[in-house]
Amino acid sequence: MDDGEITMTPFADYLFQLRRARGLRQHEVAARLGLGAAYISALEAARKEPPSPAQVMRIASALALSEAESDELVRTAELSRSRLDIPNDASKEEYVLAHQFVTRLGTLSPRMVAVIGLLLQMNETDEKSNRQLMCELVREDSM
Repeated sequence: MDDGEITMTPFADYLFQLRRARGLRQHEVAARLGLGAAYISALEAARKEPPSPAQVMRIASALALSEAESDELVRTAELSRSRLDIPNDASKEEYVLAHQFVTRLGTLSPRMVAVIGLLLQMNETDEKSNRQLMCELVREDSM
């Protein structure tokens, strides 16, 4: 990441887009929630963790979101949590992989992120889909 580049989480970005699309200022959203504008600013700048699911739904209501938009706001809040839980049944190798991955966050190129995403889509039991994903990887690599 470049110095001075703003880190934006999926939640922060989506909340910003929703607010702007409705022509609202941060202080207007905050007033609807009975909160300070600094809180909305911190959420949009990803300086605060996403709020609880109940608070996310309060924000959705304050913005008069559709059901689909509300669902997406909840989803992006979950994706934006900085603390992740490794399942108790994860193998030793999965623990090591998770920690290796965490140490590389912030340094992965967009290409590396795309490749990892494609690899994670692979299904151990669906060889046809796996071949299609591998072809997509090769196609991307030749560009």
